[in-house]
Amino acid sequence: MINDLKATYSNENIDPIRISQWAIDNLMEKTSPYLQTLMYVKNLEPEQLECVYKTKLYITKTYSDIHNIAELYGSDDAVSSLKFASYNIEHFLNASTKQILKMFGKYNVDIQCDCSESSKNAYLDIRRTSLVLFNLISNSIIHTKNKEKIIKISAFHRGDDFVLSVSDNGQGIKPGMCENLFTISDKLLSPKFMDRTSSGLILTGIGLPVAQKSANDMNGTLKYIPSKSGAVFELSIPQTKHHMTFGEIINYEPTQYEYELYFSSAILFLDQAKDLSANK
Repeated sequence: MINDLKATYSNENIDPIRISQWAIDNLMEKTSPYLQTLMYVKNLEPEQLECVYKTKLYITKTYSDIHNIAELYGSDDAVSSLKFASYNIEHFLNASTKQILKMFGKYNVDIQCDCSESSKNAYLDIRRTSLVLFNLISNSIIHTKNKEKIIKISAFHRGDDFVLSVSDNGQGIKPGMCENLFTISDKLLSPKFMDRTSSGLILTGIGLPVAQKSANDMNGTLKYIPSKSGAVFELSIPQTKHHMTFGEIINYEPTQYEYELYFSSAILFLDQAKDLSANK
């Protein structure tokens, strides 16, 4: 994979951020099979198995951080370039919801989907749409303080735009924080925005800027919608500017690897909250 991506740059113009991304891609590719094998060893003690599981999560979380930084600051490569196509949105949402609920089965997370009859197909970049949707879901899981976290996803058309709405049953966002929700600044990479844990420094607060950039890349918008209860975000993607055709509709399902990438932060957060509660 590294050689394939390096070919997209000239020898004089290799993006150092993408090099970091390729390096951690290589790390994941080499270590994941070993960690997966250890997780199925029958004679491991529960504490040992938990250590293997947490190691995998922390590696995946670091992988996610590097990819998010590459999305914000890296040059386009063969993987990140825009690729619009027609997708079966109902299939995508149903498959994604089923897999995410499976991942969070023990954490009181419920995800409800509603795809309007006229919006079962849409023209978009599926990688960027996944980045937006899964970052929003992960954010809701992390920031909703209720024990039971209920997330609602709605897909519909508004005029010429395809809209994905993600809402939760949390406490919402304080008005004073709304102005800087999507801000990308030097402060984003400062110690203030990083969480110091026993595993080192972990980037936090980067999901929404990445999600908004992904929306903008598709000539769309990502907005926070003020609500009386919970947080509501809307992704709008224009459907008339791309000369789209629905002649070939793609049934897309993210891989298990992608789900682990997008939701490692939320799983680590819930695990840490559970450990703190147990130690009280």
